[in-house]
Amino acid sequence: MKFYIIGQGLAGSMLAYELLELGFDVMVLDDGHSASSSMVAAGMWNPVTFKKLSESWMASTLLSAADKSYTSLEKKLSRKFYHPMELVRIFTGNLAANDWEEKSVHPELISYLTDHQDEAVKEMFHQPFGHGIVAGSGWLDIPTLLHGFRDQLLSQGRYEKRTITAETIEELEEDQDANVVHCIGWKAVYSGLFDWVPVIPNKGEVLTIELPKLGMNRMVNFGNFIVPIGQHKFRFGATYKLNEPDPNPQTETAREMLDDLHKVYPQEVVLLDHKAGYRPTTPDRKPVMGQHPSRKQHWIFNGFGSKGVLIIPFFAKHFAEVLAGQAELNGEVNVQRYWNRTVQSHAALVSSFREDH
Repeated sequence: MKFYIIGQGLAGSMLAYELLELGFDVMVLDDGHSASSSMVAAGMWNPVTFKKLSESWMASTLLSAADKSYTSLEKKLSRKFYHPMELVRIFTGNLAANDWEEKSVHPELISYLTDHQDEAVKEMFHQPFGHGIVAGSGWLDIPTLLHGFRDQLLSQGRYEKRTITAETIEELEEDQDANVVHCIGWKAVYSGLFDWVPVIPNKGEVLTIELPKLGMNRMVNFGNFIVPIGQHKFRFGATYKLNEPDPNPQTETAREMLDDLHKVYPQEVVLLDHKAGYRPTTPDRKPVMGQHPSRKQHWIFNGFGSKGVLIIPFFAKHFAEVLAGQAELNGEVNVQRYWNRTVQSHAALVSSFREDH
């Protein structure tokens, strides 16, 4: 059985890796778009949802899978890109501080939340309500992973830089024994095959900054986040704008982000770089994967959103096993849930038309 993987972002790369581990013939096609969300993303993961201060969906399962997959891939590629790292959460008020103290002893959060203090944070940041620390978090150097994996694919003759068109799809379909898996992120919106899947482009902007006076090996979140990447340099972000039509970084957005940073970090900040990209999100915040309802050679693996770094490894392995006929697809992520709604909506429209005519 052969698989064509369209898109060499994090989702496509990890799925290709798992299929290769199962011994399948895999070819990855990618347009080399440097502004894809995978190439722009800061790569941070966090097992806790701060809005409700609760454990993220499937967090413990996803963390275990991510650690196993990324550690294994690091060894195979001889590159370092997986960085488990604690996260400091600066409290925005007394209510947030009290909520943290109360929930940190709950069974689902006790392994993640502590009230330990970071002396560098107390010294360098404005934090009148204090801070807490999250374990089980970290960041992934996604570009290093993707470049390393692409180099390996190239050495094996399994990668082709190619713009995918309708003609390309028809050409791939001529191989009757091949399966085509679409891992094209927000571009699924424009796909004629999967344009019924509500993948929503969620624009995010991330800055690379230098903080000459800050030397710490913890991430910090105060609404936005900063991630240490070495030599006093940090990734800083990120913004969230749904269906924003302009793909370019906005100077005004960077100015607003830096103003927010100065409120909690009144030290020297040097702007080094500014990038923007689109995350593929879904209405229920869960990924989409599965087979096209009528064109059976085609599959989708998409919709991982801002938590993709944490979610993708587990589901890449799961979906590879589904494609291999070794597992049943998890119903929570099955793309069929959106096809059913599309069919129901269409039936309602037809019924309404018949009643009116």
